[in-house]
Amino acid sequence: MSALEADVFACLLKRLICVGLSAPAPQRVAFFVGLSENIGPVKEHTGIVFDRVVTNIGNAYDAQSGRFTSPVNATYQFNVVISAQGRQKVTRRANCSCLIVFV
Repeated sequence: MSALEADVFACLLKRLICVGLSAPAPQRVAFFVGLSENIGPVKEHTGIVFDRVVTNIGNAYDAQSGRFTSPVNATYQFNVVISAQGRQKVTRRANCSCLIVFV
């Protein structure tokens, strides 16, 4: 950015602030869900609907369908914790992968 462009940008920014306008805040998206009861065993290609919604900022997680719909283009990180109780086991098949579909 040239010095002239920087000066023009600073002037425009000051005018926007003076009239009470500001840049729009970025949309916040976050959700934290869980299961109210244990499930399983599950078969391959089984969708799991998490029925315990703790946080749903931006309402991007639909508790009825169990789907997260991205409202904005961004990079998302999903963390999953799987556990077993008693004599149950958690296994991972050799060619098993988690599939997250963005439509």
